[in-house]
Formats: sequence, C-alpha cells, structure tokens
Amino acid sequence: KEWMSESRTVVFYESPHRIARCLRELEEHLGGDRPACVVREISKLHETFHRGSVAELAAYFSAHEAKGEIVVVLGAAL
Repeated sequence: KEWMSESRTVVFYESPHRIARCLRELEEHLGGDRPACVVREISKLHETFHRGSVAELAAYFSAHEAKGEIVVVLGAAL
C-alpha cells in the first residue's frame, strides 16, 4: 500500500468493527512506534480522541469496544 510509506499525515475512516484489527495490522506493517490518533464521533457532541503510538492504540481497542464513526489520523513516516 503506497500510503504506508507516505511522508505526510494520513487520515482515513475505519469501521468500529474493524478498528482493532486495522491497528494491529498497522503495527505489524509499520511498527508500533508510529504516532496516531483515533477519533470517535468527530465534530459531534460526544467526540473522543485517543492519542498514542499505533501499538498503544491497538492494545486499547483490542480491549475496548469501539462504537460510532471512527477516523484514524496516522502520523507521517519518519
């Protein structure tokens, strides 16, 4: 996938049912140190932000169920 080596920030939508798997795959292919943010219900009353490394976010979403619309902000490759 071309965007995995992108030198800029990458923003994409993900299903709440696939977010844990997506983050685990990102960790596997990109390494766990890449910074990221998972935003739930962006621009709505109950929006939440989860910031950390891809590894930290993968662990969090493997243990917690995600609901709502999910946006992933993946930091640029260093």
